Amino acid sequence: DHKRNLYESPGTLFLVDFEHKDNVIWKIFKEFVISSTTLFSSLVNNNKYHQAKIVDSWFHITNSGGYHVPHDHRIYSWGCIYYLQTDECRPADKNNYSNGINHFYSPFEDKGRVIKGQEWNYKSGVWLSNPFEGHLIIFPGFIKHDASAYTGKNDRIIISANINIE
Repeated sequence: DHKRNLYESPGTLFLVDFEHKDNVIWKIFKEFVISSTTLFSSLVNNNKYHQAKIVDSWFHITNSGGYHVPHDHRIYSWGCIYYLQTDECRPADKNNYSNGINHFYSPFEDKGRVIKGQEWNYKSGVWLSNPFEGHLIIFPGFIKHDASAYTGKNDRIIISANINIE
């Protein structure tokens, strides 16, 4: 089973007219995701202008040990995760226990040569997000990622999207 104790909304969160379509905050948030991804894609591609377009989007509500296994979104240019409610998430402690964090896995297998600025890849091959509420993580669609099991008094809530560049 690739997902457990995780509610996933339909993939049309940003795409359909739903009951809050006139909500100004929702419109601002959607534009924040689009403009952030457009800017990020332009910067990492030598300032070549790109326009981001959300292809699909959804939210996850997780609790009671809920998680999802490593997967990618390789048919899309970019993926993103917006941390809406994550107050009880935490990175691994001394017993290697983490709660509701995302792992992003390096696509590179060569561990023999360390390149400055890429030390994370050669230590473990995994970058662990520290999910702060209000942060947006943008990553290439081909990067495998997962979410560790989460349990808390409050649900862990994230909004995600797959984005292509036009």
